[in-house]
Amino acid sequence: MKAVEYNADSRFTSAAEMRKVLEEHLSNLNAGLVTYGVSEIPASVSLANQNVFCGFCGQRIVATDLFCAFCGSKQPIAQQGVHSGIYSSGSATAKLFVEGTGELSAPTFSLLKDENLVGRRDPMSNIFPEVDLSKYDPQTKISRRHARIWREGSNFLVEDLGSSNGTILSAVSNDSVRLAPHKPHTIVSGDKLRIGDTTLHFVVG
Repeated sequence: MKAVEYNADSRFTSAAEMRKVLEEHLSNLNAGLVTYGVSEIPASVSLANQNVFCGFCGQRIVATDLFCAFCGSKQPIAQQGVHSGIYSSGSATAKLFVEGTGELSAPTFSLLKDENLVGRRDPMSNIFPEVDLSKYDPQTKISRRHARIWREGSNFLVEDLGSSNGTILSAVSNDSVRLAPHKPHTIVSGDKLRIGDTTLHFVVG
């Protein structure tokens, strides 16, 4: 990074110059002209090789386990089948970045499955969203099953699942629309979703 170059002559000449560069980069990010830097996708990833945490006791288990080896609770992710957790290197990876959290780097959710639930985790109701926004929703304005995002060919679609507070899609073109429940809508790289008080930046790269 230019700000921490070993050679002082290669660094920013002033804080004002650094701020200008950062503001230009942020503008490009918001416009979808650049990405947050999606890392290279491995050839294939399977749930059989992934560790997750039991939603009931919190112990680490294998994603394909039907039951937790520690507490015996049935695991919802295994019921979906290993195939749903596999993606090919030829497909573009979609990600959701949570904006406005105050964290040093934006929290990120990779949309690796054929269908990805957006909402809040609720073990008692057996709901474990791929995009779990519980941490960023202290006032619980996000429904447990709020929305879903999935791929159809080379396109991505988003659908509000009849949530309490609705879903607002802000397109790159600056047009905003409140999604009608259960009516799929195309979402493209650079678009933003407003879910409760949480803003998600959708990026494909």
